[in-house]
Amino acid sequence: MPLAVAGEEKGGVYYYYVRARPDVVLQYYLQEMPRWGWQLFSTDYGKQSDVLIFLKGHTSVTVGIVAQGELVSVMLVNS
Repeated sequence: MPLAVAGEEKGGVYYYYVRARPDVVLQYYLQEMPRWGWQLFSTDYGKQSDVLIFLKGHTSVTVGIVAQGELVSVMLVNS
């Protein structure tokens, strides 16, 4: 995602931080994932975090978006 400031992969989960509002990150994934062939399967919107689950064939990607002060933490889990 544009504006990402740091990222790393741990145990099959990719984490990164971005200087953007959580709603901007959420909209980014809602717009970009379908462009790459991913279908939105499920959402869970909360006060501090949002979760999106996308499907493509038999593969899923879970996107977790968590506000952390001036940064937003994004977690991507492919299964």
